[in-house]
Amino acid sequence: MQGQAAYQLANGEKYYRFLLNSITDAVFVFLLHPIERVDAFVDVNEAACKQLEFSREDLLQMNPTDICAEVSKRDISLILRKGTDTETVIETVLLTKTGRAIPVELNANIIDLDGQRLVILVARDISRRKKAEELLRLRLKNEQIVAAISKKLVCPIKDVEGRIQEVLRDVGEFAGADRCFVILDKDEGFRSEITHFWAKEYDDRYTNFQSLDREQYSWGVEKLWEYDYLAISSVGELPPEARSERQFMEYFGLKSVLLIRITVAGNIMGYLGLGMIYNEIEWDCDAISWLKTVSELIVNSVERKRFFEDICMREKEREALLNAIPDLKFRMNREGIITSAQGGTFEPFRPFAEQVGKSLYELFPAELAELYLGHIKAALTTGVVQVFEFKINTGENKQFREARIVAYNDEEAIVLVRDITRKRVAEQENLEAHRLVEQAQTMASLGVMATSIAHEINQPLNSIKVSAAGAVYAAREKIRHSKAGMLREFESIARQADRIDSIIKSIRALVKHDYSSHEPVLLHAVAERAIDIVANQPLFEGVTLRANIEDNLPAVRGNTLHFEQVIVNLLQNAAQSLVDVTGREKVIEIKAVARGGIVLEVLDNGTGISEEELMRIFEPFSSRHPKETNMGLGLAIVHNIVSAYNGHIYAYNNSSGGAIFRIIFPPESGIAG
Repeated sequence: MQGQAAYQLANGEKYYRFLLNSITDAVFVFLLHPIERVDAFVDVNEAACKQLEFSREDLLQMNPTDICAEVSKRDISLILRKGTDTETVIETVLLTKTGRAIPVELNANIIDLDGQRLVILVARDISRRKKAEELLRLRLKNEQIVAAISKKLVCPIKDVEGRIQEVLRDVGEFAGADRCFVILDKDEGFRSEITHFWAKEYDDRYTNFQSLDREQYSWGVEKLWEYDYLAISSVGELPPEARSERQFMEYFGLKSVLLIRITVAGNIMGYLGLGMIYNEIEWDCDAISWLKTVSELIVNSVERKRFFEDICMREKEREALLNAIPDLKFRMNREGIITSAQGGTFEPFRPFAEQVGKSLYELFPAELAELYLGHIKAALTTGVVQVFEFKINTGENKQFREARIVAYNDEEAIVLVRDITRKRVAEQENLEAHRLVEQAQTMASLGVMATSIAHEINQPLNSIKVSAAGAVYAAREKIRHSKAGMLREFESIARQADRIDSIIKSIRALVKHDYSSHEPVLLHAVAERAIDIVANQPLFEGVTLRANIEDNLPAVRGNTLHFEQVIVNLLQNAAQSLVDVTGREKVIEIKAVARGGIVLEVLDNGTGISEEELMRIFEPFSSRHPKETNMGLGLAIVHNIVSAYNGHIYAYNNSSGGAIFRIIFPPESGIAG
């Protein structure tokens, strides 16, 4: 029986030990005396040894107060006062052999065993729970400070700078940092500036060192391009290529730095930074996360301020531009009511600003008011700028105005009214002077054409003379002629007289600058006639003249004599450019083809035209030839004649040398011939 009892006892001890060590939480057992005295542990499990890093033998020499950092005699008394089978749960901290603190939930049970009271302490490691609770608490606090910062940055534009400074202080104090600053890019990202700065104590180094060259800090910039933050726990961890970053931290006495990238629309705008002066720190993910949120709030405020300042600047520029314009400026709705006005110094509405709220019909005659209203509605409907001119009577003189109307919104238009009286008077005077100059040049051109004109008139005169002389001779000699023969002679005289009349009318039309005569003109005949006119002039000695006119070229409506003058002037201009040409054949060619319209070209292989001359070549008194031989009016007259018949003339330099004058008449001017 004794052996069996010993066997059962041994097995019971083994079973007890197995159960005790199978518990994953630390278990401590000690005796509780009636006088509430605590003895050393009578037993511990393997989890307790592992958790506290003591051996079992060491722990059996210790009591609860040796391993509990926060359990006082009052805590022990609380446990001891509980009755049998009563469970007590408290949270405390156990200390390991190395002094490391482990938060635990301590579950105490008191049991009676063979007349003795045993206390069983089960210590559950709650490090993860505590860490999660701390993380939750920190996140709630983060959310609270972010909400407070967000509320603080919702402020008038004038207060934004001051509020950002307050936010940097709040961020620095909350993060336990010694420095908090904002770096913003300048000069399109080539340079950065420390624009906002907070320090726990006064530090003037930032005011002396605000500008940063991004190329100088290429290592840090590349890291911030690759990631959205740069965490430097100590200067020692910087690589050799981060020399400038190391100098930056040493200059400002920073032991640890955290930079958060600030971006706007995908572009880096700057950085939000935290700095530690007195100790090094490992920057955790939570700090980085909430700092990103804060950086977004700050950049939104900065962008809002910049946007507002940009609007103010644009408004000032717009106001300055409007004030610089001498025009009368007002805004009007589609009903013709003036809603605002600015400027305006001409009669009869001075000062115009006093007319706000009035209708067009109160300010203008009914006809002019209707004209305004029609253009305002057109501008609002189509969105196209409307421009028109009108006259007003101010005493003895008529005044000219130009109105320009632009849609402002769906219901209002901006109206600019400019006094163009001087411009119109100057244009009239210029046209009159131009007409007189052109007429003078026309008379000069008639001298060039005198020989040809005389030849033209001599031919019909000779025919008339021959016919008349024959009739006189027949009458004197009483030579009988048939009635039909005499009729032919008189008809011939009449035809030749009509021809002379036509020539004289053409000359008169040219002298009077009359372009009203439109008749079919065959350019090949005009070109040949122009060549005949100039061929024997000394200026064309040694010059080869060619005409290359397309077959069956349609006729052009105009005046033959005018077109002859155009080609003669162009030929003379080309010949003058060949005066100094030596060592090659001098060639002037006339070309005419049908390409949509009728294209007439006069080409030479002379000296060409300079860029400066091309810009004013058709202006009166502008000549690329010596003044003593040319008045500079020929090409101006050519331009006027071509324009009078709805044509266009252009001057170019020929790629092979020389110049090209190209005249284009529109398709409707061509007549099938």
